[in-house]
Amino acid sequence: MCLDTSSAVKLYLLEAAIIEEGAQEANKLVEDAEYIATASITYAQIRAAAATARRLRRIPNDEEYGKVAQAVYEDWITYTLIPVTDRVIRVAGDLADKHGLRGYDAVQLASAIELVNTTPTDIGFSSFDDDLPKAADLQGLTIV
Repeated sequence: MCLDTSSAVKLYLLEAAIIEEGAQEANKLVEDAEYIATASITYAQIRAAAATARRLRRIPNDEEYGKVAQAVYEDWITYTLIPVTDRVIRVAGDLADKHGLRGYDAVQLASAIELVNTTPTDIGFSSFDDDLPKAADLQGLTIV
């Protein structure tokens, strides 16, 4: 399964006992997946979202924030990373234009397409974003 940032972030907010819509569903998808893939930029995006949650006091204290940061760090080595190459960036630009996506959403989608094109097995794509699942579906990806 390929996770975009909106799915990955939910896993770590759930770990910090911040239950937001879709967090338990994202966790179940990951538990059931044979492997997890994501764009290499996702690490920075997860950490930025966690830092924002800490500043907004959704993560209540530094100790809890540290646990989230450590979990991301430890899990990261278990993920299959999709390199954000020049080709992925160019495809992302086309996808942003075609589907009206934000920049990093387009990079996430282009990364998933790259994975599908280079992997012989069926790949599911998980996103809790508003526009990204529709664009992924239009691009022929299997939405989970």
